[in-house]
Amino acid sequence: MHILHYTSVTNKTLTYILLKSKLYIIVTIFIFLSSQSINANEPKDISPLVDSLVSTFPFLITDSAEQAKINVEQALLLNEGRSVKVSAFGNYCLGFYSRKKGRNRSAIKYHNKALSYYIDLDKPERQVLILNELGIVYKNLGKYEKSIETYRKGIEIAERIQSSRLADVYSNLAVVITHMGKQEQALEYLFKSYELEDDIIGKHIILLNIGISYKEIGNDSLAMNYYQKSLKMCNDNNLATYYRNDILHNIANQMIEESKFKQGLEYLHQIANYDKKENNKRDLAHSYLSLAAAYKAMKEYKTAINFYNKSIALSIETETNDQLLLAYSFLANLYETKHNYKSALIFQNKHRQLKDSLFNIDQVKNNESLLAEFDADRKEKEILLLKQEKEIQEQELIVSSYNLKINQLIRNVTIIVAVISILGILFSILFYKQKLKNEQLLALRNEEINKNEIYSLIQQQEVSAIKSVIEGRDKERQRIAQELHDGIGGNLASIKLNLGNIVDKNSDEKLKEIMGNLDDTCKEVREISHNLSSVKMNNHSFAYLVQKFLDEMLVGNNIKINLNLYPETKLDQLPNEIKIELYRIIQELMSNVIKYSKADVVDLQITRGDEYLNLMFEDNGIGFDTNIPTHGIGLKNIRSRIKKLNGTCTIESALCQWSLVNIEIPLT
Repeated sequence: MHILHYTSVTNKTLTYILLKSKLYIIVTIFIFLSSQSINANEPKDISPLVDSLVSTFPFLITDSAEQAKINVEQALLLNEGRSVKVSAFGNYCLGFYSRKKGRNRSAIKYHNKALSYYIDLDKPERQVLILNELGIVYKNLGKYEKSIETYRKGIEIAERIQSSRLADVYSNLAVVITHMGKQEQALEYLFKSYELEDDIIGKHIILLNIGISYKEIGNDSLAMNYYQKSLKMCNDNNLATYYRNDILHNIANQMIEESKFKQGLEYLHQIANYDKKENNKRDLAHSYLSLAAAYKAMKEYKTAINFYNKSIALSIETETNDQLLLAYSFLANLYETKHNYKSALIFQNKHRQLKDSLFNIDQVKNNESLLAEFDADRKEKEILLLKQEKEIQEQELIVSSYNLKINQLIRNVTIIVAVISILGILFSILFYKQKLKNEQLLALRNEEINKNEIYSLIQQQEVSAIKSVIEGRDKERQRIAQELHDGIGGNLASIKLNLGNIVDKNSDEKLKEIMGNLDDTCKEVREISHNLSSVKMNNHSFAYLVQKFLDEMLVGNNIKINLNLYPETKLDQLPNEIKIELYRIIQELMSNVIKYSKADVVDLQITRGDEYLNLMFEDNGIGFDTNIPTHGIGLKNIRSRIKKLNGTCTIESALCQWSLVNIEIPLT
């Protein structure tokens, strides 16, 4: 990859014009391997010409450019009237060399020839390459409309064939659009180009151009951000000094604009010395232009004029009209600042004349028409030579192709037989392996089914055992309740009656205290008997029984209970087994609250859905640590009843704050 650049300026005051930025254009170069495709299809007697071009081209961008250019010209001379492919690539090389040296009109001539050859050869990828080069040359000459038209042709072809060079053309088109002052549109192409670009150098250049576009818009912070991204990419990938200088050039211009003259000038002189060493006159003209603007900002006008004149001389030599326009404008402005109106008028006139010549569209069209007629005549002759060459080649290939077809037929038959045999063996092996695999899967599936059946039986046995235990426990509770009510309850009632007669005749306070304790004992026995006895669900609604139980529990206890049963009618329709277990669970929960929690508010909510039953019980008591295993009978009874109903229970608590029991029982 190679880059070109130009400079744009901004006017802050009549006496303070600073160089703002430097824009860069990506140029795609033939990779050597892609060039080898020329050699593969050419007659043996011209292969040295191809080898010469392939080996020479890299030197067109080094110090050996002059010798490389001579080698290409000699190769083209030897190829006269022979290979169109060699002619195409040779003219591309000379066009590239001419543009690099600032000989833009020669570059147009050579690239148009190369483009014509590649159109005849139906090589759209090469056409994109040449159109990209031509767009750069037209930009250098200040022919922006022609440059854009050329890039758009390149984009049309690149999009149609999905060319990898599409990113380069987008980026270069953005540079021209930026130069014409359409920054927002240019940024769209730059971001689109960055998404497509996969080359590190290309990405670095696009990031730099994005920064420059933001600089042109006036967003200095975003511009510097993209400069730094581009510089980091250069440093991380050890790119050549040339690319690093491109970024430093823009950073230096920003420093000059911020009056950081010392460091900015240090960068600019360093870059100018590098351009001089590499004999890169076009870039050197740009560096001189930046130095001139810097010294003008420092009001060192004599030094600034010297650098402007150097830049003008090199821009004229390299036909870099866009830079020449800037130099004329800047120098005219400087002379006006010094009140040297005569010199200012001279350079203003030069600027106007050059600008008028660049934007004389009719003249451009006439010149292009004459050039097209000339190229058309040349093309007809070269096409005739190409046809004759093809006819000779076709005759030579007929005999060799016949023998080749026979050999290919024998080889193909042998290959087909071998492939069929191998496929048969592979199919047998795969079939056998698949059979073993299926048998293994079937065995595993049967084993899994057996495990599931065993697990299901174990679960059923566990549930059955739990039901038996609970039923036995309920029968025992009923027996004990009956004994308490009929036996102990009756005895206590008789004792209470006799003791009452004694108390009526004797006002002894001790007897009255004993009588009070006896009353409490009777109440406690009745309560225990009631809790142990079976719940008669058929006589009353479930909501009534729960509310009645809670009301009884509130007697003598300072607890507020918020009860919510929804919907009551559907809850009454539950099987008696579930209602009894729910009732017992509520008894256990309320018993725990009264005995341990020290709560004064209890929220009890029972909700029936289509497929589940939910009981949520919450109190504001002292809570407990759920991480410590509990061995209390109450919680064990609750869990066993829930397991009997195939339900789940979640218990949460916060010490000194609250406790929450959430129970879900499936109904299907």
